[in-house]
Amino acid sequence: MVRVCGSDAGIPGVASQNIGISESTYHVLKKLRHPEYEKKDLGLDAEGKKIYIVHQQDKGREAQPVDYYDHYVPIDTPILYTGPVCELFSPNLFPAEFTHDLTITSYYIRQIAGEETDSLTGVLSQGERENLIVFSDAYFEKAKDEWKVTNPLTGKILTEEEFKAEGLKPNQGPTKLVLIKAGKKVLKELSPELSAFKERHRQEEKYDTKVKNSYLKTEIKEQADAEIQMRKSMALFLTAAFFFASVLLLGIKMMTEKRVNVRRAQFLNCMGMKKKERMSLLRSEMRIYYILTVVISGALSAGLVSGSLKARLYETPDVNELLKVLVPLAVCEMVLFGIAVWILTEWNIRRIEKKVCEV
Repeated sequence: MVRVCGSDAGIPGVASQNIGISESTYHVLKKLRHPEYEKKDLGLDAEGKKIYIVHQQDKGREAQPVDYYDHYVPIDTPILYTGPVCELFSPNLFPAEFTHDLTITSYYIRQIAGEETDSLTGVLSQGERENLIVFSDAYFEKAKDEWKVTNPLTGKILTEEEFKAEGLKPNQGPTKLVLIKAGKKVLKELSPELSAFKERHRQEEKYDTKVKNSYLKTEIKEQADAEIQMRKSMALFLTAAFFFASVLLLGIKMMTEKRVNVRRAQFLNCMGMKKKERMSLLRSEMRIYYILTVVISGALSAGLVSGSLKARLYETPDVNELLKVLVPLAVCEMVLFGIAVWILTEWNIRRIEKKVCEV
């Protein structure tokens, strides 16, 4: 792996640090994660201008940008540097050159050849940091060592003496992704080793406390599960709130129109229309109201869901799993709303007919 930093590196606590890997490594990780995966062309180039991004996060969230400083370039062309964080760098230093000359510094404007949402090494920072930036094999072999002799501010290749003379002391930190699978007992025995490892690489964590050198799966899983449960609770609360708000508005509509409906019912009664026909007329009006409400809300919901699926890079299996939940939920909500409309309609009809009988 190689550290990949965004152009926001000079902003304390915001440095977008990601994990750069080769295309070959991506295919290996993808096959391990998904045994059914078939190797595909990612459309990468030997110059490293085109990248493929794996947003490592919960698929229920919109994919986060890999470069948070997007003032000068669109979000789909991030400015990335394959190397350690350069604290002195800021896009403000070269605003004009960034839009014309892509070689003014070692921070290059990249083009996103493709992207997906998946967890190949872990959702360590839920997409805010530590996503996978995939380079072609040819560029990765060059980039993993080039930073050691490159001035990140000018892009100039320096000799070892020039490098030291300019006071550049980049610290790449860990260069390997390591997965330790162990039980609680073994993990306890490894605790001193992990603590020593973190202490040796504490310097890399100063750029951003969210980017750690080692993680425990249990901690990450607990955080992710807690966040998912909170969002589920909020979604259910909002669904219930909107449902009861709809029923309340329907009740208010009936109350405000009561006087008009009573006078119309009295007129129709004087004209000889039977009670059964008058009740049928009111029911048909509310039936149309119900159908229009369901059709309009269904169309808007379908558009919103479709846009959300696209923004979250959902694949066909993900869409199918989601629809298994959404479709029954939508049907249940329509049925419950229909029952509420029927109850309110019958209650309203009885109130109106009672007034007619009093005349």
